[in-house]
Amino acid sequence: MRTRLAVRIGGAARRDIVRFVTLGFGDLSAAVGLPQALTVLEALLGQIFLVTLVARLVTLWVRQSAGDG
Repeated sequence: MRTRLAVRIGGAARRDIVRFVTLGFGDLSAAVGLPQALTVLEALLGQIFLVTLVARLVTLWVRQSAGDG
């Protein structure tokens, strides 16, 4: 019973993350287990990278604007 519940929760969490990061798999999806976990990890790392890059660019832009004025 617990194993089934854990699998259901894990599958739901994966689907939520895939929807959140809009991977847009369509009919394609990773196999069960490690490939699914790696897909989720890659998606989350991509989001973290994007947020960090945008924050860094904004910081540089604000510093440059403050130096001009």
